[in-house]
Amino acid sequence: MEPVTVAKVTLEAARNLKDEKKREKILGLIFTVFTICFLLLSMLTYIIVAPLEALLGDNEDTVGLTKFKEQISIDYSDSSSSEDYTRDYTKSVIKSGETEVVYYNQNDNPWKNMLYGTIRTIGASGCGPTSMAIVISTFTGQEITPEITANWSYNKGYLVQGYDNGKPYAMSSHSLIPALATEYNLNSTGIAKINNTAEMIYQALSSGKLVVAIMGPGHFTSGGHFIVLRGVTESGKILVADCASRQRTNQEWDIETIIKESKGGAGAGGPFWAIGK
Repeated sequence: MEPVTVAKVTLEAARNLKDEKKREKILGLIFTVFTICFLLLSMLTYIIVAPLEALLGDNEDTVGLTKFKEQISIDYSDSSSSEDYTRDYTKSVIKSGETEVVYYNQNDNPWKNMLYGTIRTIGASGCGPTSMAIVISTFTGQEITPEITANWSYNKGYLVQGYDNGKPYAMSSHSLIPALATEYNLNSTGIAKINNTAEMIYQALSSGKLVVAIMGPGHFTSGGHFIVLRGVTESGKILVADCASRQRTNQEWDIETIIKESKGGAGAGGPFWAIGK
């Protein structure tokens, strides 16, 4: 082979080698960018769809969500009883007990299917506003309906709502109870779960006050549910106004059951709030 030919072949080989290295660099850069984009997309997808529990990690609350969830209550009230079918609201007053109580049921028309926030309805998640509608209407003489208190709760930021694993939820902050009491110039005193809780509840009810309670799993709910304690019988039983159940409203309850099933870790001074003028 002539020297000139050898030189040309050598130059062409060198040029191809450089082009190959450029291609490898470009392909490597493309792969790196693609990998980073994929990881970022995966992280974003996880953050959007992961439940709150997953964000907490293994029993360690790194972002304060455990305490946050203690301040709110999901209403899983069971309104499937045959006595609790949907009705059109007519003014109802319960006259047994120390205080005559204006009664609202969250499953009555017209507010049952009204939105509480933007995701859930008053019928599904409005036990907090409805319980306070009972209390406020009783003490003020005004017709303060669940629609009014639910809208106030949402507009003032006492409703937490969203999706958990694709399932919609709406939660009323425990602090909604004293906040609404203050809004309507009523006095509110928190009662914690301590040694003399029963005595404090009895005293409050005997003096004509109503006691709002946030209940945990048990007779009243499978999750979280606000009810109103409205009186005491001669035998020491507790009378309630349960805004999700007329059947439970007409029953008498042991104070031990009420205290035991009240929600532990309640915020805003709860799980009981004695309210009066």
